Amino acid sequence: MAEFEISAGKYDVVVVGPGKRYSISQLSAEGAEVVGHVINLAAGASPSLSVTVTAGGVAVRGTVKKAAKPFPGAMVVLIPRDPQGNHDLFRRDQSDLDGTFDLRGVVPGSYTVAAIENGWDLNWAETDLIAGYAKHGQKIQVAAQSGSSLNISDIPVPSK
Repeated sequence: MAEFEISAGKYDVVVVGPGKRYSISQLSAEGAEVVGHVINLAAGASPSLSVTVTAGGVAVRGTVKKAAKPFPGAMVVLIPRDPQGNHDLFRRDQSDLDGTFDLRGVVPGSYTVAAIENGWDLNWAETDLIAGYAKHGQKIQVAAQSGSSLNISDIPVPSK
């Protein structure tokens, strides 16, 4: 159990470790408001946090297509079911010349995989913006199988 003092405000709670990606699978607090993996501390609060950590070990691999052909250069985004406050669950990659992508270190959960043409200048963590692209994506469920991969195909690139 760790104790420390921090100022009032909003904080993203993340877990970092050597050699592996970790994510918070559950966060709860007594004495503070929690939304996803974000905690809102009021002035003078002394909250008690409970954090459950999961190691990400699943690779999500697939192919991006546009007009039934492999599409290179698309930004591929793995969007968590509840993107608000869960920024550490997002993953991004660029589709290769053959349209393939590889999203590593994915933790178990429900996601949508979306491909975005010319999407590298977008603020992909902005939930309202990414929701429009998620409508064209593919919903997936990632199971807890460390070291495994989930292969998906035909992620569409929406027309402009």
